Amino acid sequence: MADDQKQIHFSPLDDLESLGCYRIAAKSEAEFKCWIKGETQRYLFSFSHFYESNFQLELKAKEAIPPTFSGKVLFSFESKGVQYFSTGEMIKDSRDKMFNLKLPPKIYKCERRKNFRLSVYPNKNVKCYFDLKTMKRFKGGDVVSIQKNELDEQKVLESFSELVKTVNGVGAGQFVMSLRVEDVSVTGIALHVGVLESEYFETGHILNKFLLIFDKKQYEIPKAKIAYLREFKDPRRAGIKMFKVGLQFQDVSESLDNALSAHLAQELRHVDLGRDFEDFIK
Repeated sequence: MADDQKQIHFSPLDDLESLGCYRIAAKSEAEFKCWIKGETQRYLFSFSHFYESNFQLELKAKEAIPPTFSGKVLFSFESKGVQYFSTGEMIKDSRDKMFNLKLPPKIYKCERRKNFRLSVYPNKNVKCYFDLKTMKRFKGGDVVSIQKNELDEQKVLESFSELVKTVNGVGAGQFVMSLRVEDVSVTGIALHVGVLESEYFETGHILNKFLLIFDKKQYEIPKAKIAYLREFKDPRRAGIKMFKVGLQFQDVSESLDNALSAHLAQELRHVDLGRDFEDFIK
């Protein structure tokens, strides 16, 4: 993937910026996450003191740390909603749970593309609810009506989606199609659907109001353009013909845009970007 297409970028700070960042992290008592390159285990430390004269941090372990954890490590911390990464040398202090981290003069700020897409399937239960009464169904490019005897979960939809009644005001007692979301950004979402569901997603058409729900948090999307519908193979569903649907949000208000941005930023704080940084410093 070309650099300008990557979702994650690591930008180096100059020496003064790095110093200022360490100072801010010290005042906010930032939590440090440290690990050895190539290993999956991350260890958490709380900030204790920053020695500017020799660029060294005094950290207190928040969990049991193996005695072999020393030498060159990678670390990350968050300051004012931004994640920073770098490498350092970890030295065990004689005091219980205390460590010293020798810092490099330069650290890297993690930057995401504005339309960064958060992968939510299968680890997070994010769904969209569509009112079938407001949707058009297509077969061979023609609009077809929904037959009464097809409003049956086993006949209309595949087993990995649902046909339910009213959901938080959507549907007004009519049938509502519930679909799992694959990934989401501030500008749109991607869904996985089967053959029968794909008949409701004709490329270029506009979908009206539907709900996007993260667990208990819901957002009402006023409109979305069906940007694409393409077949793909999902190894988790061998033998089932699958399609990927891309929806591009439209008529999104400033308040909704801000709310989605804040929610995704919160979700991304829990995404481990350590492997991305390891790939960056190879």
